[in-house]
Amino acid sequence: SSILAIVVLLSFLTPMTSAEYPVVIVLNGKLNDQPFAMNTAAKDPSGSYDFNVSRLSYYISEVAIIHDGGKRTLCEGYYFLVHASETNVLELGIRDIEIVEGVEFSVGVDKQTNHQDPSAYPAAHPLALQNPSMHWGWAAGYRFCTFEGYAGPSEPTEKFELHSVGDALYHQVSLDLEGQYGDATIRIPIVANYANLLTNIAAQWGGVLSHGDVGEPVVMMNNFRDLVFTPQIVASVEEVQSMTVSLTPNPATSTVTITHPDLVNIGRVVFRDITGKTVLNVEAIGASTDVSIDMLSAGTYFVAVEGEAVASTTLLQIVR
Repeated sequence: SSILAIVVLLSFLTPMTSAEYPVVIVLNGKLNDQPFAMNTAAKDPSGSYDFNVSRLSYYISEVAIIHDGGKRTLCEGYYFLVHASETNVLELGIRDIEIVEGVEFSVGVDKQTNHQDPSAYPAAHPLALQNPSMHWGWAAGYRFCTFEGYAGPSEPTEKFELHSVGDALYHQVSLDLEGQYGDATIRIPIVANYANLLTNIAAQWGGVLSHGDVGEPVVMMNNFRDLVFTPQIVASVEEVQSMTVSLTPNPATSTVTITHPDLVNIGRVVFRDITGKTVLNVEAIGASTDVSIDMLSAGTYFVAVEGEAVASTTLLQIVR
């Protein structure tokens, strides 16, 4: 069967205890079989009308990883505000994991947190007050999803708005994964086909403006649970492992040269500290790129080249 290739070979500079690797979920947005794009016409799942998206944001919380013979690791305290218009890499920290067998997460905000004060969070926190707003009020809590755009039988001209609110619409997604992973960033690529949010919703006639926990928002959240997310099947482990990242010099003091066979196409290099937090994110130019590391303290970092079908990580030692 196909292998869900999440991890590639990591050359260790400094041994880590047990099997501890950074874990990330990569959400690859789609509209049917095309990459997701704002304000771009697509067909609804039934093929009966056209629509486009002007706003699509939603919360993900209570992420759990199923691994190593059925163990379940809950990533406590992790909340993500996903904007479909952006590249979404959900960083879950350093985890003691070797073989990933599945992933669980919920769309929305858990009941205990849903009714807390958003002004109590730092501005950069996903649960802080947002502009445009993702909070409905004290009683209802957060908007779990805001989905807006235009639809029509021949062209998108009718405005629709679907805002889901309420603890009853908090749904868990469970995905089975397969593959042998180890010695790298554990990368879980998931396809999110947002066209499926409109399954069994007729948005083309007169527009649909529905905010709350009845009617179309209920259908939308059921679609989130059942139809939107699927594991992404990519190349074999052997093919992905052949694309290793090279760092020179290593250890480094002020500048490091990053080389990778597919860097010219990927163009994204991420530096993470030993807790898994991103400390530097750079756009690469060409198959080799020089990166200044003067702003980073001495220590050990994960340097990851990450693309839709590739994740390659090497440890970098910075000395002063």
